[in-house]
Amino acid sequence: MSNEKIPPDVEAFASHLLGRGPTLEIVTLKGHLWIEGQLRKMLAIRLGVPEQRLPRLSFSQLATLALCGLSVPLFERIVLINQIRNSFAHHMNPADQTDRIQRFVAIVKESPWPQKSDEQLVVYAKAISHTAGFIDGVTQTLSRHCAQF
Repeated sequence: MSNEKIPPDVEAFASHLLGRGPTLEIVTLKGHLWIEGQLRKMLAIRLGVPEQRLPRLSFSQLATLALCGLSVPLFERIVLINQIRNSFAHHMNPADQTDRIQRFVAIVKESPWPQKSDEQLVVYAKAISHTAGFIDGVTQTLSRHCAQF
């Protein structure tokens, strides 16, 4: 083994990721992917094309097209989750996202914001799940209606 010292940025990165359970960052990133998949399904149904035929779209473009003419609060949720995701994805030490996460949870109206961080994670994950489920419900309704035409 070498006696080389681990550079501080590598050590900070490793300690940031290793030995941690679910975090707000992981819940955000995985939840964002889940919601993105739901939006792709919705857009494909609204356009009457297979998902594979959809062009590559940014998340904002996808959300705008998929949700066009639908609930404004749903669009607000999607904008917030994207802002939170972008902060976590593009910064090693992002600014505190608690205010945005609390607004997201408040729009979903899952429950009051708890004081304990492990409870915050559960409430946030439920709000993401509720959002993805809502999109899925709208998508299924659209699918049934589009099949009639």
